[in-house]
Amino acid sequence: MKTRTKIELIPASEYKKQQREETGRLFTTTRKILIFHLFGENVKTLNGSPPGSTTSYFLELQSLDYKYKNGKTKTASQKIYQIKGLRGMFRHGATQFCAKVGLDVCHTTEKEADKHGRSFQVDYLHPAGECTSENAIIPRCIISSIFGSRGKEGKLKIYSAPIGDIKHKTANFPIHIQDVKIRVENRHTATVENRIAQDFSEQYFSGNFTIELDVSKLSSAEIGLLLQAREQMKALGRGKNTGYGHLHWLGYNLVSRTQETMDEWNEDSGFFELQTIYQDKVNQDLVNEAKKDWKRYMEEQSVSHLR
Repeated sequence: MKTRTKIELIPASEYKKQQREETGRLFTTTRKILIFHLFGENVKTLNGSPPGSTTSYFLELQSLDYKYKNGKTKTASQKIYQIKGLRGMFRHGATQFCAKVGLDVCHTTEKEADKHGRSFQVDYLHPAGECTSENAIIPRCIISSIFGSRGKEGKLKIYSAPIGDIKHKTANFPIHIQDVKIRVENRHTATVENRIAQDFSEQYFSGNFTIELDVSKLSSAEIGLLLQAREQMKALGRGKNTGYGHLHWLGYNLVSRTQETMDEWNEDSGFFELQTIYQDKVNQDLVNEAKKDWKRYMEEQSVSHLR
């Protein structure tokens, strides 16, 4: 069966369901998506260096062919990359925020100390997965519930569209690409008699990008935690201690997204897949309610901890 995909994004309020021909099956899914809008400065979410190279690159997905117009339609190729470390950033940020307000939640590691005996543990954090083990004496914490731990799957899914340094303003890609500036920084780590003895290079990007969190399975309080924990997420990628990867949180939307997928028939190409996406902002009252539920959750956990 040949496939091709058409994606449309229109307000759900303007959607009126039409009669469908009995040529295929109709599938509909509705999800609650939390969308964060950010600006990143010199972000180095690197994937390491290829063999024989001293340059660290992003995680390259592929070179994507696209069409653009310059008097007439032309074809070009664009390298696209994955932003790594997003789930870790949200988990670390949420964990730090919970520790800051005095909630007993999973640490980011199962180990209690390093090989020198230095403790990893801090107040209000238990080893990762301790609350989900067979002999657990404490209830599953909110961090484990959202992100998962020790064989227990979390409820949160995180996605960010690929990034690329798009050269043509009229580029028409088959998928959504986030346009950022990508450069390579040459760095020196050692010199001998004013000559470079060791050097390396790192790729970085700067620009606006979005992160989408599928929060359909999260409770209202858990969504509230993700909204509040942004203050702990100030940077992303390598070099944070030296000023790289600084993040500006520009805003967020909580939306309801319905995706309708159907097999359609065309005499020339046979069956193909048609996707239509309908999206509306969630009522602001639900956002306010999530923040209130998170505050209520903190108060209840504080009382429980004192007992």
